[in-house]
Amino acid sequence: MTPSPEDVETLAAFSADERPAMSVYLDLVTADKRKSASKHFETMADQKLSEQYGTDRRRRKMLQEDIEIVHMYLTNGSLPGGAGLAIFSCASSLFWRAYALPVAVPNQVDIGPTFNLVPLRRAMKEMERRQELLAEAI
Repeated sequence: MTPSPEDVETLAAFSADERPAMSVYLDLVTADKRKSASKHFETMADQKLSEQYGTDRRRRKMLQEDIEIVHMYLTNGSLPGGAGLAIFSCASSLFWRAYALPVAVPNQVDIGPTFNLVPLRRAMKEMERRQELLAEAI
């Protein structure tokens, strides 16, 4: 499912307060990238946790459920079609969204009190641009 403008508004309004929210963007443009999506995610998530929280076990534990949920989603064998994937997770707030994107996005994991929507907004602008070009061609 591609995000609607209302979906983006919901994501933008979300605030995890003291709990961390996770934004995940994955490039799925090739079969190899689709196969390695879970490994890319695990590597990026581990790196981001180390950068932001170091050895703070309490903070790391707060994100463990998000990491597990994203990992399960990526390894269940039914990734949505599309060149990119955007996942927004805050398990402690019972919030989860995943969107297939028809355009590629750079691999990225972000953790913070709000979701990082910059890559999603860029992808949506690219989708709009492509739709306009297609409409002009018809």
